Amino acid sequence: DESKGRLEVDFVDFQGPAFPAGSWDPRVLAMRMVQWRIATGVLLEPEADGTSYKMAVPNSMFYKRPVVVERSRFAPVTYMHEEVMDACSSQMMEEAEAGTRPTIKLLNLQIDDLIPPASLAA
Repeated sequence: DESKGRLEVDFVDFQGPAFPAGSWDPRVLAMRMVQWRIATGVLLEPEADGTSYKMAVPNSMFYKRPVVVERSRFAPVTYMHEEVMDACSSQMMEEAEAGTRPTIKLLNLQIDDLIPPASLAA
């Protein structure tokens, strides 16, 4: 809420000589942004090489696209997670109008599922 003098961040990208490739992990940064309440949510997408992730701007990723969201702890990720996502995505594409952009498959992981409350962390 901007009226409270707060700033909300959706996307961060570090580039330049102070940040050589591989010197920071976008997954850890994303988790900390949500944990410290700098962002309400963060979107990560795989890099083109498939070996790492990068932050993505939610507005441009979701604009006029069907989205399938699966919420879980994903500990561990199983074939069932993939099968459910594929089945939902296929059904959405069957029901979609011609020319619709491909469905985005999104895994929703809550920060509370990763970090125990302070009262339990002792």
